Amino acid sequence: MKKSIVFILMMVFTALDAMAHNPQLTLGKMFPAPKEWTGSAWGKDPLEWNILDYQHGLVTAYCKDKNRAHFIRFDEEFNIKSSFSAKVLPEAEELSHRIYDQKIHFILQEHEDIVHLVFDEQSLQLLKQETLFKMKTTKYAAVEVKYAEHGDFAAIVVRYLPKKELFDVVISHDVHLYDMNFQPIANGVFDKVKYPIISFNKRFAYASAWTVTDDGKVVLASVKVAEKPKSQPRFGKSGGRMDVAVLSHEGMRTWFAKDIPWQGLPVGFVGNTTAEDIAKQDKSDPVDMNLKTGTIFDYDGKQMKLYLMNMIFDYDFDLNEVTPMKRFGQSLNPPFYTSGASNYINTKKDGIIIEEDRGYAWIKPELEESFIGYWGDRDNVTKLFQKRFQIAEEQFTFYYQDRYYLVEKITKFKNWIAMENTFRLRIKSIDKDNKMTETTLDTDLTGKKLRFFRISDGRYLFWQQFAKQDKQLMQCLGFLEF
Repeated sequence: MKKSIVFILMMVFTALDAMAHNPQLTLGKMFPAPKEWTGSAWGKDPLEWNILDYQHGLVTAYCKDKNRAHFIRFDEEFNIKSSFSAKVLPEAEELSHRIYDQKIHFILQEHEDIVHLVFDEQSLQLLKQETLFKMKTTKYAAVEVKYAEHGDFAAIVVRYLPKKELFDVVISHDVHLYDMNFQPIANGVFDKVKYPIISFNKRFAYASAWTVTDDGKVVLASVKVAEKPKSQPRFGKSGGRMDVAVLSHEGMRTWFAKDIPWQGLPVGFVGNTTAEDIAKQDKSDPVDMNLKTGTIFDYDGKQMKLYLMNMIFDYDFDLNEVTPMKRFGQSLNPPFYTSGASNYINTKKDGIIIEEDRGYAWIKPELEESFIGYWGDRDNVTKLFQKRFQIAEEQFTFYYQDRYYLVEKITKFKNWIAMENTFRLRIKSIDKDNKMTETTLDTDLTGKKLRFFRISDGRYLFWQQFAKQDKQLMQCLGFLEF
């Protein structure tokens, strides 16, 4: 009898676990796109809307067309409840947006200007447009915006690779700290250093990371490594140096530690590479550590842990000491001139997950059990008469019920021929032991765009756009639930 009860309980728990990780897709009814979204008054191309918010059955969306920003609010049957358009900068690119205190805050880059726009969440009216600061140059510069996880602070960092000299380029970080309404608190420059572009066959590496804390500080760190220590005496006998800075309302404090242990760190070969060549790279070799970004985590004011290059370091502010905690056999490092992988998912109990393109690093509380993994290629190719199958386009990632998920859409094929604008969702997930599962939902989705919005843990709204039926543009809302 006891064996039967145990067997039944095991079956129940197995079924519950399968249900927890078995996503459900619910599609609504198709509706035609309103004429004002597709007509000549808006230009030749249809407007590409992004979901900004979803509350009480109402979707708030926004887009930019030429020199205007458009907002619209509609119900689940696409009945328009309110809309608003405002003239904005014509060539501005969105860097970030966030809803705070019943206002929608956008950070845009328009040439050298970093601009702050504020809209009222209810009326969608434009309340403010201001230039926060002007960049020194846009050439080989990357702008990144971050928010404190729980505090009322935001920060913007511009990574520069602006000046080419005979043997070097000058690297620097322009740091700006704000409150959540983007009122300035402090600014400063971190780690202005010459990086050897032409190094006469000497290997040299550089990586940096930063974060903004809940108590209103910007914490930054960088590591510089020379393969031949004598070629860079400024880094100490080991050839490695770490620079650290903390920017707060009191200004910027800086530290540096030479002779950091770096044995085993992969460093890339620069040779005669120019700044222009570096800026054109879009995919780095796994051991190419030149000009990369990392992640800072577990900062408490006295110590911090950080992932740079292929190492987890611990830095002690009181002792000014750097301790290597774990070395990975491979690397997870986006290029220095992109926004980087400094953002991460905090799972609370199972550590943090760092994301970078198709790769991830799961750093556990037990550091030695941490690992780096890979979702696989975007082009999951099966060669039949040279036709390509399942070309994937990543949609979003998230952590839910002890698993890390990737949701992507894959092109549907019929008789080895791609079905135009017809997709299915493929969902991959890993557990904390890096065991991967994969499932492809059997519901066909249509249209050129899929937009997703997180409603709550494990529940997402999605919007199918530009689906054609009888030569008419149609759209549909739906829900993806885990």
